[in-house]
Amino acid sequence: MTRSLAVDLGGTHIRFRLLGDDVSPAPAPAPAPPPVQVIDASAVASFEQAVERWREGAVMHGALDAIAVAAAGPVAGDRVRITNLDWTLDARAIERDCDARRCLLVNDVTAVAWALPSLVREDLHTLAAGNPDDRAAKAVVAPGTGLGVSGLVATQGGGFAAIEGEGGHRTLAAQNPREWEIVAALAERFGHASAERALSGPGIEAIRKALESIDGARHGADRSAAEIARAAFTGADPVAAEAIETFTGFLGSVAGDLALTLGARGGVYIAGGIVPGWGERFDARRFLERFRAKGRFRAYLSAIPVHVVTHPHPGLVGVEHLLSCGATETP
Repeated sequence: MTRSLAVDLGGTHIRFRLLGDDVSPAPAPAPAPPPVQVIDASAVASFEQAVERWREGAVMHGALDAIAVAAAGPVAGDRVRITNLDWTLDARAIERDCDARRCLLVNDVTAVAWALPSLVREDLHTLAAGNPDDRAAKAVVAPGTGLGVSGLVATQGGGFAAIEGEGGHRTLAAQNPREWEIVAALAERFGHASAERALSGPGIEAIRKALESIDGARHGADRSAAEIARAAFTGADPVAAEAIETFTGFLGSVAGDLALTLGARGGVYIAGGIVPGWGERFDARRFLERFRAKGRFRAYLSAIPVHVVTHPHPGLVGVEHLLSCGATETP
């Protein structure tokens, strides 16, 4: 029996799922899917140590036929630098140190893009049904520990090819005077106001600090992104509420820019660890208004479907697809 390990390596958590001949990576919901083991990235010093920890928990010994890793960083050949961890992964070193015959590295949000054809209605929460073109490009925007961007584009062979880039680090653009002040505060603090500086967990925290600075307010206690969101949704903190509103507006603008850039008439998919966790508390109206606010192209964007990916492990689904077809293009 062949045994392959699918891994989703984010800036906060590392998820593992073991696949074998008797397990096909079918889209959820599937009968008795293989279990997913989760390790806190801060609890281990390296990827190899994380795999060893996984082996101990799974009581798994012996060689693996393959390891496929969805990694939160730019992939260059056989190496990837994890953006929000001080780790560099090398495919050949992983094969040697983790006892695997083959290692495949792919950007984590690119893996989510590869998962899109396998997702079913139950894996999505639709914000706008639109009028999809199934052969057009599909876009993914994924705010979490960082901001990932990817997509699928059609190929002449009738399949799709995934785009792997670092669009989350594009320059953040403002749409009103208040946002210009926030962008200026972020640029002063970080040297460059990228989209990720606002559209991520640390970005929500940075927006709140920027608002306090702009208004000359005394800086309160540091709060995590989750605490800021909780205070916003309960109405307990108007600054937190404005931070979440600002995040939502920026996200709509960035997603709209991505849809125009890719011609994503097949749909825009919001993934990552933030928006799916907010559920119905996510302000879809604010997001869609900013998503479509592109002047003469409002009608074009209004026809594009927008979904939130609610599947718990889309990155694993994507690398499992790559393991199953052994290629970088859908068959």
